[in-house]
Amino acid sequence: MDIKTLFLCLIFINLFLTVFMLISSKIQKTYNGYKYWILSTFILSIAYIFFALRGIVSDFLSVVIANALASTVGVLRIISIRKFFALKTSNLYFISVPILSSIIFYFTFVINNGVIRNTIISLFLSSASSYMAYKMIKNIKKGVEALYIFNAIIFISYLTICIIRMISWIITPQSMLQSSFSNILYFISVMSLDIGWCIMIFAMNAQKINMEIQEKNKQLEELNKVKNKLFSVIGHDLRNPFNVILGFSNLLIEKIEKKEIYKMENVVDNVVIIRDLSYKTYILLENLLRWGKIQIEINSFKPDFYNLYEIIDANITFVKHIAEFKKINIIVDVDNSIKIYTDKDMLDTVIRNLLTNAIKFSFFNTEVKILSEKKLKDVVLSVQDKGIGMSLEDIDKLFRIEELFTRRGTNNELGTGLGLILCKEYVEKNNGKIWVESEEGKGSCFKLLLKGES
Repeated sequence: MDIKTLFLCLIFINLFLTVFMLISSKIQKTYNGYKYWILSTFILSIAYIFFALRGIVSDFLSVVIANALASTVGVLRIISIRKFFALKTSNLYFISVPILSSIIFYFTFVINNGVIRNTIISLFLSSASSYMAYKMIKNIKKGVEALYIFNAIIFISYLTICIIRMISWIITPQSMLQSSFSNILYFISVMSLDIGWCIMIFAMNAQKINMEIQEKNKQLEELNKVKNKLFSVIGHDLRNPFNVILGFSNLLIEKIEKKEIYKMENVVDNVVIIRDLSYKTYILLENLLRWGKIQIEINSFKPDFYNLYEIIDANITFVKHIAEFKKINIIVDVDNSIKIYTDKDMLDTVIRNLLTNAIKFSFFNTEVKILSEKKLKDVVLSVQDKGIGMSLEDIDKLFRIEELFTRRGTNNELGTGLGLILCKEYVEKNNGKIWVESEEGKGSCFKLLLKGES
């Protein structure tokens, strides 16, 4: 078999693979780098055409342009592999193409030396191949180790063939179209590798799609669990307060109608119970609605600079009555000059939830402290109580939707655990952080890292 026949086979194979991969990209989902590989395969077939026309067309086309196209293939395939592994890519990779072309041009028209040209292009392509083999081995995925090892072997095989051919040319100078053993072995091997590369990319794409499907199924299972938990919250924690409110309202109406209320204190006591339960139910409903908006991404996010002290002071008004009932003193030690960059509605919800929690788990006749501390351009806001505290095991359950961890307060108050999950999502939406420091029997301190003025 002569070299030109091999070139015709290589051209046909790569054009066929281009069409096959292009059709597959239209009928199934593909990762970003897949199209780069298709383009590289098409460019490779054009490069083979120019190589095959050596001696028929000018050396500029059959040597310089052909090698420029071959080096472009190497760059495109590096980008393809990097995109497959979700790594950053840059157009700077293409700088190597004109540099390489200039060197090839020099050793074609200034100093005509085919051995040096072959050595340069072989070193470039073998380097690209070794890089891709390295990425395959480095990013091996559990469960599909064989696929990644097979892919690495393909790249290493090409690397080996390039080096063998380069050494062969150095020992025995020859031309590309010469039907030498090393040339024939090289092009037959490349023919097999071209097909192997196509199978590799197709299999990797299928594997990635399969992993995405598995991940989505896992997410759906988690969402189903969350849905069941939320229905439990709505069905139990939301229904019970309304039952109590309706019960006390009916009792109050009945006593008024029968003229059985002789003291105003009795009326006030019943109204206070109704008010407190209404507030707790309102907080629960607000948390459910806000959390739901986050999940369907319809929540408007409008950050701006706000005075931190003013936000805290406004939210204390909402929780003052439940603090007074437990004789809890709210102490605010926040610098009234601090401004933070945040979505005000979101921070209102966060502070209100943290204050409600602090009061809920505080003992009677204690205090809740709200403190601020500047950390370079950021601000750390602390909400500290002297309540029942938490164990490390309980702390680990906080902020996790799959747990919806909750406990009863010091006055047997109920909760859902949804408030803290909402706090975490809102704080992180504003590029902040939330964490807790706590010890059983000694209280808890919830801390927020907020963005301050730059």
